[in-house]
Amino acid sequence: MSTIRAWSRPIAVADEVSPLSDDAVVSARALFERRQRDVNRLVYQLMGPDGDHDDIVQDIFLRIVARVGTLRDPEREHAWVTTVAVRVVRNHLRRRKVRRIVELHATPPEPIDAVEPRLVARDLVRRGYRLLDELAAVDRIVLILRRVRGCSIDETAALCRCSRATVKRRLQRAEAQLSNRLSADPELYEHLAGGGER
Repeated sequence: MSTIRAWSRPIAVADEVSPLSDDAVVSARALFERRQRDVNRLVYQLMGPDGDHDDIVQDIFLRIVARVGTLRDPEREHAWVTTVAVRVVRNHLRRRKVRRIVELHATPPEPIDAVEPRLVARDLVRRGYRLLDELAAVDRIVLILRRVRGCSIDETAALCRCSRATVKRRLQRAEAQLSNRLSADPELYEHLAGGGER
C-alpha cells in the first residue's frame, strides 16, 4: 500500500490502539508532511531499491505517531524521527536475513557488459545492496550512516544508541567484510572505486 494513500485517510496506529482524535490526525499528517522526504531518503539509503520500501516507511510513521508523546523537545524532532527510522530498518533487516542469504546464492550477478548502458547504474546499485545484505544489520547501518549520509561518529552513536567505540568497531568490521566481498565482483569494485561511468 502506498504511504501517501495510507496517510490521506483517518489513521489508526494499530488494531489494539484506539483511532486518533481529529486533532491528532491533523498533527500526524503535518508531521508526515514535514518528515516524509527525509524518511524516504534514509530508508532508500539503508535498504536500496527494495520492494518493501513503502511498507517500511509506513511502519516507521505508525511507530512515530504511536510514540509522538514521548518527544519532549520539538527542536529534536528530526533526530528523534531518524532514530526511530534507523531502529525500524535495523529490525526489518534482522528479520529477513535468512531469506536474503538464500536469494543471494540463487542468482549470480550478470556481467555489466551484457546490460544495456542505461541500466548499468541500476544493476550496480542492486549488486552493491546485495553485498550489504550480507553484513550484520548493525554494521550495515553504521557503514551507511557514516559513509553515505556523512554522519559524524557522535551522530552515528546517538542514532544507533551505542558508544563511539562501538561505532568505530562496527565501521571497521563492515568495511573489512565489504572489501572482502567486493574482491569477488571486480566490475562492481571498479565502479565503486571511480573507474566506471557515472
